[in-house]
Amino acid sequence: MYQDSMLPYAFGSESDQFAGYIKRYLDRFKKANLDCHFVFKGGHVDKEKLDIHFDAKNRLHGRNYIPGVVYDDIVKPIFVKEIWFQILNEMGFKYYFVNDNDDYITECITSALKLSCPLLGNNMQYFFSQVQYIPERGTVIDEKNNLLCGIYKLSRFLEKYSMTEEKIILFIMLTDKHIFGENVFEAFFRSNRMISRYNNIIHRNLMKWIAQKSTEQALKEVFKYLCESDKKKFIEKRTELENLMIERKNTDTKMALHVTSKLMECKFTQSDPDWFEKGVFSKYIPLPYVNLYKYKIIKASNYIEDYEQENSIMLSVDIVKYAFDLLTNFEGGEITVQHKKSDASDKTYQSFTYSSSIQKPDYEAKLSVFENGWDSIKELNLFDHFIIESLQTFDFTRLNRAPADSKLLLIALVYFSRKKPDVELEIYSILLSYVMLGVVKEKLSEDVDKANYNVESKSEKPFLDSFTDKELVNARDCDIAWSLMSKYFNIREDELCYMFQRKTLHPLVEFQRCLEELNFLNQLCGSPFDKTVYSKTYNGTFVYKLLYSMKENECQDGLQFIKNKLSPAPTVLAFLSGILGIYESILFEY
Repeated sequence: MYQDSMLPYAFGSESDQFAGYIKRYLDRFKKANLDCHFVFKGGHVDKEKLDIHFDAKNRLHGRNYIPGVVYDDIVKPIFVKEIWFQILNEMGFKYYFVNDNDDYITECITSALKLSCPLLGNNMQYFFSQVQYIPERGTVIDEKNNLLCGIYKLSRFLEKYSMTEEKIILFIMLTDKHIFGENVFEAFFRSNRMISRYNNIIHRNLMKWIAQKSTEQALKEVFKYLCESDKKKFIEKRTELENLMIERKNTDTKMALHVTSKLMECKFTQSDPDWFEKGVFSKYIPLPYVNLYKYKIIKASNYIEDYEQENSIMLSVDIVKYAFDLLTNFEGGEITVQHKKSDASDKTYQSFTYSSSIQKPDYEAKLSVFENGWDSIKELNLFDHFIIESLQTFDFTRLNRAPADSKLLLIALVYFSRKKPDVELEIYSILLSYVMLGVVKEKLSEDVDKANYNVESKSEKPFLDSFTDKELVNARDCDIAWSLMSKYFNIREDELCYMFQRKTLHPLVEFQRCLEELNFLNQLCGSPFDKTVYSKTYNGTFVYKLLYSMKENECQDGLQFIKNKLSPAPTVLAFLSGILGIYESILFEY
């Protein structure tokens, strides 16, 4: 969806802009007064499907990105999926995760049946089930905020086209790109005049063709255009689909039972054998931990970074390993970090194992520390234990002076700085992004873009004592600060081309990975800290452009550079200084 937003992505997510794009997308469902349940896939059924997923994700690998070149796909920035979840929460939508062992299509179908509601999506397999199906791509909102859409039901479809379920399975096999790639059946489609002038399949023609033939005749004709390996795969996938169709009629899935529970929550029992599945469903276990727990694998970064340096995941690998140790009761052994080889056409991976663990926290469990649920997890201080053990010292008392929404950011900045030297300019850029998005942007006047501040309003003003109370930041100062700094939020294509430097970008990618991984760990450990609201914290374009400007000016004092910019907005500068003071007091222990 980030690709659809047309937002810049080379320097990282423009989180605030992407959040706005998602809100506008979801607002049509709000305006139509629809009660929506969103379902997200939590993992992969087997290792082969996991590898296929990452190969697809790496169609444009960050290593191969060239600024100024137009691609069919993008390298999706960090934070994108989490921003989705945060906006769903903010707008009051219900959403659920399907565990890796489950067939997510079956889960969606069964839940829709339980909830007595249609299924909206873009997967042909939803249509060929017992539920009413709405193709998402064809939905629009009219002037009265009604959702205009087509609702399809299998029974009516079978009657209209004189089809059987056996032939429906054949139709799915030929058209569902989740099963076969786009070009496998192209020769067959062209030979039977089923391709439009725009190279799309003419589904109506295909339906008529299948309806007029027996299943055996249709298969014989299709197989004329397939190689032996594709024939074998076709037979295997067809059998799988037939079995799934039967299963989907007779199965009550775990998620469907959870979704339709009167209390809308999972109840954990003592030493619950389903603790992991319930933890995923209840959003205690972050989605990336599903594949980590099952396959003991971390996929190294495919982001746009400097591949001459150590992969960005490595700065945060201890965070991931600690999460794995908690999930496996410190008995899971080593994990594997997989890197895609440098050749873009090579689908194999280079791997190395990572076995280092910090000292186990003081708790007793048979399966995992989470085997009885999360009600008492926060009391164990599992998150604090990791920070103190990995950094040796960390003064959480000083952290209490910071706003709640900045605490995980400050922990990540200290962790990042202790692990990576000489990142002072990066720290200033990141902190100012938080101030601009989390405070300044929240207090802007509606007509700030039209305001024309005179020279006097933008002149240097006396420096104020630092503070950390957002309420003390003056709204007029916010307008002035935005007018002074807004240029860093925008980038032209020509600017991108001459500014792009992998060496400059790399530590910022490392930090983003670190911030996200610490948020995941915080979530797993019962959320002792408020999660980072990415749309109010990090704009990749702003952070990079500000950092680039400081480096181009050979800036020795990043704070002074910012003071020179923001001196006409003294309360904004005082708040930034207050947050920076907390960070430095923890980092340097004074």
